[in-house]
Amino acid sequence: MTYDGNIRKARILIVDDQKDFCRVMAMGLNAAGYEVVCAHSCTEAVAKAENQDLVLMDIDLGHDDGVQTAQLLKESYGTPIVFLTGNTDNAVLRRAKQVEPYGYIIKPTNHVQMQTTIEMVLHKAEVDRHLNTHKKQLEEGHAALEAALDQMQKTQALTVQHGTLKAVNHLAAGVAHEVNNPVGFVSSNVETMNSYMSKIRHLLSLYEDLRKNVGQIDENNLISQTENIVQAWKEMKIDFVLEDMDTIVEDSRAGLERVTTIVDHLRDFSGVDDAVELTPYNLNDGIQSALSMLQNELGATDVVMELGDLQLIPCFPKQINQALYQILKNAIQALREQNDGQIKIKTELQEGGIVCSLTDNGCGMDESVRDNIFNPFFTTREPGEGMGLGLAIAYDCIVVKHHGVLNVASTLGQGTTFTLQIPRTNTELETVDVEIG
Repeated sequence: MTYDGNIRKARILIVDDQKDFCRVMAMGLNAAGYEVVCAHSCTEAVAKAENQDLVLMDIDLGHDDGVQTAQLLKESYGTPIVFLTGNTDNAVLRRAKQVEPYGYIIKPTNHVQMQTTIEMVLHKAEVDRHLNTHKKQLEEGHAALEAALDQMQKTQALTVQHGTLKAVNHLAAGVAHEVNNPVGFVSSNVETMNSYMSKIRHLLSLYEDLRKNVGQIDENNLISQTENIVQAWKEMKIDFVLEDMDTIVEDSRAGLERVTTIVDHLRDFSGVDDAVELTPYNLNDGIQSALSMLQNELGATDVVMELGDLQLIPCFPKQINQALYQILKNAIQALREQNDGQIKIKTELQEGGIVCSLTDNGCGMDESVRDNIFNPFFTTREPGEGMGLGLAIAYDCIVVKHHGVLNVASTLGQGTTFTLQIPRTNTELETVDVEIG
């Protein structure tokens, strides 16, 4: 059953012990384009109720209990119920109300009233099905997102290098930055869904007004109100709304899958030493060490070094080495397409501390890339070639761990210079305890 003109092909089950009444109603509804079957008892109704779009149930079902039968059908098949009744007994009507029917048709029936009520109920039932489906999908999506965020918070990682610098851990804050994008559009989708639901609630309120007045207004007013509902349906583009709900849920699911992927990457990160102690360190040695590990990747790249006479500084050597490794690796990647690639490394002792500049004559970067270069998971490489963590790790090692400075200057097509500065002494640095997520 759909809203596009095929709605009158809905399947309707009439349950009434009066066979002549059933036959007359079925003839009228068949003439209107509905597919109608009749049942005259509870047992027969249960046997025929499957795959029906609507049940018209007589409250006074002879030897059977119409209210009880309606409740059974609703629980078994979830089919919308409309009661047929001429019974004004308050106790019976209170019992019928507990079934939460979609409406009532008073006997003897008026053909226009009956047809209007049926059409209204079928529309409302279809909208309810859409709302329930999308509500369930959104609830599942939010539950998955909360679980992923909870996992992210538990998987706290401080960025360090283990031995050969092949295993990397990462700050939970970095993951939170990356998670922000899918969370952002899931949040936006929820806002859109709320807007759609407001439209649907408004439409349902029109249906409810019509339902309340259906037995109190004349045929012309009834037709007028029905036309108003159809017009509201078109103006609010409900067909598009229902279709777009599916797209919104799929987009939200994609965002949640992205969060799951990030959490999976965290689990793949290796561990590090339980404690890293401050150690006297010569930055020149760290540069030589990093270049040695990158020797195979350097290829024909020309490395020019101007290493000053430096004093030892107290630091966490593995973290400084990690930062140097990541910056140099980034420079090598920027030179991949060049035959005359060059990396110039200069160190010197200044009043503020040890300063090191690393310059390449590679592809450079524009402002939009430069402004994001230290953001976790930001990368200009092809999918699958890198996670975008290297320079974020370098920034964390220099700025966060050592209270130093790390700047970048770059011109697109001309090259890039990274400048790092590490304080000569830093009494605020203490032993760092690293938790493995």
